[in-house]
Amino acid sequence: MRLTPEVIRDAPVYLNPIEQRELSLRGKDIVVIENLGVAKDVHECIDMCNNQIVKLENFPIMKRLETLMMSGNKIVTIAPGLGKSLPNLHTLLLENNQIRTVSDIESISELSSSLTHLTISSNPIVEMISNLRPILIALLPKLKVIDYVRVTQAEQELGASIRNRLMSGTPLDSVVILTSLKPVKVKLTGAQKKQLLKKLDAASTLAEMEVLEGILQTGIVPVDFDWDS
Repeated sequence: MRLTPEVIRDAPVYLNPIEQRELSLRGKDIVVIENLGVAKDVHECIDMCNNQIVKLENFPIMKRLETLMMSGNKIVTIAPGLGKSLPNLHTLLLENNQIRTVSDIESISELSSSLTHLTISSNPIVEMISNLRPILIALLPKLKVIDYVRVTQAEQELGASIRNRLMSGTPLDSVVILTSLKPVKVKLTGAQKKQLLKKLDAASTLAEMEVLEGILQTGIVPVDFDWDS
């Protein structure tokens, strides 16, 4: 179905539970985002869940829009320009789509000055990339909640570390840890335990301490753990 001006004009508008003026375009089999300029910049929330949309694109400038609900579509990529079009967006719901790689969502960083809440569960990327949350935090440093779970201090520190690498020129794909490289559970030797305790004493960040304490408690060693550093 095309998102025609008539469909937009006839769509229901109401105050949602958090008192946002919401435009509902849910469940209309929309394939392409278009003609949203007809809606004018009068809504704080747009619901486009459960359609057939493949690409997040074609938004006019909507300075009032705070919440965009895109769950249950077929989105595979986010086009550049979203940050310019939606400068005050703080909540983006993307769960149950078809996003697979970080390059597909790299342009989400254009929302870095505003986005605080993001959902991305039930996308292939979630199962494929084990450090997705820190990567998202690196791209969106103001994130407070991902998939309804608050961002921890340790995740913020990991995200900041990744962000520094990206700013120094490291390609985004190079910071990805694929889930296929699973952590290894080992029976720690006495020497290894002493080495871990020594590292723990020297740790300078909460993230480092949490990793080391986790290895000591469970024997599960992350694939990127460096015994020699």
